[in-house]
Amino acid sequence: MSSAPSLESILQAVLLAAPSPISTRQLSHTTQETVEDIESCLKNLQEQWANHEVLQIFRSGAGWQMSIRAEFAPYLHRFFEQKPHKLSKAVLETLALIAYRQPLTRSEIEEVRGVAVNPSTIRQLLDAEWVAIVGQKDVPGRPQLFGTTKKFLSDFQLRSLKDLPEYHNATSALDPTPSCATESPQDPE
Repeated sequence: MSSAPSLESILQAVLLAAPSPISTRQLSHTTQETVEDIESCLKNLQEQWANHEVLQIFRSGAGWQMSIRAEFAPYLHRFFEQKPHKLSKAVLETLALIAYRQPLTRSEIEEVRGVAVNPSTIRQLLDAEWVAIVGQKDVPGRPQLFGTTKKFLSDFQLRSLKDLPEYHNATSALDPTPSCATESPQDPE
């Protein structure tokens, strides 16, 4: 008769099998262990996997996950015959503005970029689930406000918006306080 698997083994198996990031609370529910025990075990596993050549365990804003390191992406794309996602300059600029200065309306994005935002640019970000409509601005016309999502944090391997690198171009183009927010950007919930 074999003994029950260790908590570390269970967590590794669940992270490897999961199609998306998993919260500590979900892992606690799955294993019937305390959140504190799960956090401690995950941090130990993260350290153990830190020097692994191929796989990594990391925490993003959406939760914990095990993944293949980014340097193997070109080989995996070739294997699966997928072309890497090419994002246009307009999409990248729009995403950066939303990430750094959220929440923003479409007209605020256009004001900073100096050109009209193509509806397909916003649609591409919404379809990728990197951006969501987070409300409406309290002005005539009630324009939609856009902000980043947990999937954005997960896909870009960020734990929170505070982990974004400094972006002088985006911040210098705007005044110190965004016109649509009185506080610094909040992490997506």
